Amino acid sequence: MCGLFNSFLDRDGVYTDNEVKAFVAVVCFFYVTLYSIYNNFLKATKQAVMDKILSFFGDMAYGMSDIHYSCINKSELFPNFDFEEIDDCFKGSYEEVNINVSEHKLIRGTGKREKTIFKGIFILFDFNKKFKGKTIVYSNNIINNTFSCVRGKKVDVNLEDVVFSKEWKVKATDQIEARYVLTPMLMEQMLKIKKLFKGNGIEFSFFDNKLFIAIPTYKNLFETTSLFSSTLGYHRVQNVIYQFYCIFSIVKILKLKKDDN
Repeated sequence: MCGLFNSFLDRDGVYTDNEVKAFVAVVCFFYVTLYSIYNNFLKATKQAVMDKILSFFGDMAYGMSDIHYSCINKSELFPNFDFEEIDDCFKGSYEEVNINVSEHKLIRGTGKREKTIFKGIFILFDFNKKFKGKTIVYSNNIINNTFSCVRGKKVDVNLEDVVFSKEWKVKATDQIEARYVLTPMLMEQMLKIKKLFKGNGIEFSFFDNKLFIAIPTYKNLFETTSLFSSTLGYHRVQNVIYQFYCIFSIVKILKLKKDDN
């Protein structure tokens, strides 16, 4: 490649159109090839590192998740969106609780009208209680939250916990069942989750005997690799381990393991 550049530059600026086109084609070919090698390097090293880190927490599979359009749509936390982009994801079992995690971006519209309506993490847990309906916990801190995504008949649920009610509004298919799900202890623990993730926009949805959590963040999480620094750089790995710790700690904070209640 260097020889090609030197040969081309030694011509004193006199080139035919075909020579220029050929030179540009060769440069583009090498650029695409190097970019592909770079991407493959990142994917391979990241897969190895993430698999190793996740193995400390339980039986986990990196690069796999059950969180997709239908699951997000069923949560009724978001208005209609047209596209989803998935970055890092994993699923498995932690403390005997099934868990799915996905770094997601939801987009509405196309072209100049394209708008990102969510960027952050979705977490899906098996819940430790059985219930038939749906209970949705919306953040009071999201601007212009008009509940436009709520479908079907829902009722407002007024709860006695003043601190909780300052942070969230609750809609459900059944008042009694919502209170069965949102016990005083669980509401207290949900406030701890909010504090842990320092997120004003964190929201929850209970459906199909599962708990779905949406945590907005505009940071790019779970990044362990770089072409320009050690793949196992201390600070990168330390940050990812802490991010995993926060996610898995939800299981203990909310006492999702069945024999914890």
